[in-house]
Amino acid sequence: MGSAVPQQVMSMMAGAAVLLFVAPDRLDHNRFGNPIPPGGFIPDERTAEAVAEPILRAVWGEEISDELPLKATLDKKGVWIVKGTWKATPGRKGGVSEIWLLKKSGEVVKITGGM
Repeated sequence: MGSAVPQQVMSMMAGAAVLLFVAPDRLDHNRFGNPIPPGGFIPDERTAEAVAEPILRAVWGEEISDELPLKATLDKKGVWIVKGTWKATPGRKGGVSEIWLLKKSGEVVKITGGM
């Protein structure tokens, strides 16, 4: 029975080594060496909209609430383009906010606003 524990420990260590040396190679990594999920950090429209809102709120403040809901579309280069919704109200000028997010890394590429 005394030799069974070291054998189990060795098996667990071997399994951990396989995970450390094999699994990370199957994933893309960002420039800092961190793994990127297979679908990217922003894999879908819903996530793009959810990520964009607090960023736009940090830039434009509560005024962004006037542009909700946000609408995301993915371009051919893997960039989510998330735009506010135009609501015609008396005295409102300009357009809507727009933010570009990289699907793969989640980086913000561009922010514009029509406030």
